[in-house]
Amino acid sequence: MFSNPVATGRALARAEVKLATPCDPSKMIFLWNNFDTAAAKFNWKEPTEPLYFLKAQSAFQPGDIRIQRTYPEKVIELG
Repeated sequence: MFSNPVATGRALARAEVKLATPCDPSKMIFLWNNFDTAAAKFNWKEPTEPLYFLKAQSAFQPGDIRIQRTYPEKVIELG
């Protein structure tokens, strides 16, 4: 399906399609890598260990991933 895509010129209305996630992971694991920025802003003590957090499978939403325009850091996709 993806090795030799061919444009058809056909357009579909959003209501005609069902969005899906690109895979079915069991969880997401994140590393909070911009804690320094938040710590400086809110005068928090920096942790001695990296901060990780988890999101359950039910947190996955198909569709576009949108980043706030005011987000000052780079977003890195691992995968």
